[in-house]
Amino acid sequence: MKVYEIFSSVQGEGVDVGLVASFVRFAGCPLKCRYCDTQEARTGGIEFSQEDIINKLKSFGVPYIVLTGGEPLSHDGISDFLLKLSSETWVRKIFVETSGFFYKSDIFIKKVFVNISPKPPSMAGDFSLQSFKNFIVNFPDRIQVKFLILSAEDLVWILRIVRECEDYFSKKGIIFQPIDVPEKSYSESVKSVIDLVMREKTLLSRFNVRVIPQIHKLVGIK
Repeated sequence: MKVYEIFSSVQGEGVDVGLVASFVRFAGCPLKCRYCDTQEARTGGIEFSQEDIINKLKSFGVPYIVLTGGEPLSHDGISDFLLKLSSETWVRKIFVETSGFFYKSDIFIKKVFVNISPKPPSMAGDFSLQSFKNFIVNFPDRIQVKFLILSAEDLVWILRIVRECEDYFSKKGIIFQPIDVPEKSYSESVKSVIDLVMREKTLLSRFNVRVIPQIHKLVGIK
């Protein structure tokens, strides 16, 4: 499997922000998103055997594992790898970070949970939501959605999804994650998103709404 890096740090985003974990950043992604925050992982990488990846993770001594990218679900061997990793007794929980573009039902084994960040208009233009909806319909208790957001156009797009999948978001809440863009500081982007969200009084009154920045961007860690 082609991997860009393997390391330990804290989870910088989503509902598990601050969790100490080990990370596998897979190389390669067929999507061409604007404002990709891991441009370096879209190409390159080094081939690792599944056993070598697992042994490296075990050496860190951290039972929580995050698979990120790139796009982990674009790799053909990911389901087999997740089965092997889940079988390790020292592993407590595995989180797969994905755009939700690639739907794979056979990844939901044992200790695996999925964090989905669908790509809004500001990042991807025409992003297909069919796979994303399959995750919500078939595995609602094993996934968490965080919406990347930059603009008012993104918010309109997100609200349409929320209306279409209202049962899910009524139970799980709505998480907004501000997008980091090169033309301004990340703290400015976070403040802009908070302003956007605070105008949506109907949304705030009906759902548990959270704006969770990427803390690793704010404090300058991996």
